[in-house]
Amino acid sequence: MPPTSHLLAFALLSFALIIVPGPNVIFVITRSLMLGRAAGVGTALGGVVGEYVQVMAVAFGIGTLVERSVAVFTVDQARWCRLPGLPRRPGDQAPAVVA
Repeated sequence: MPPTSHLLAFALLSFALIIVPGPNVIFVITRSLMLGRAAGVGTALGGVVGEYVQVMAVAFGIGTLVERSVAVFTVDQARWCRLPGLPRRPGDQAPAVVA
């Protein structure tokens, strides 16, 4: 059994981590205040769906596959970080690629 002082410190730190809102909560509140209730609900649902997809990927072992395969990691990184030279949004100019 751990000492009581360790349990108390763990409980206090756990409580602090639970009550402090994370970046997703702050993002949802900001979108709700700026764009209204529908945008806030959509943002919250998008966050939940994203977390669900991540949990399912981990459950099926995709994380291990990406970790062990350089090719899969590179494709995944290019997909999420976007390939250099492509415009970010419609109407944006493509950044100059320095070789």
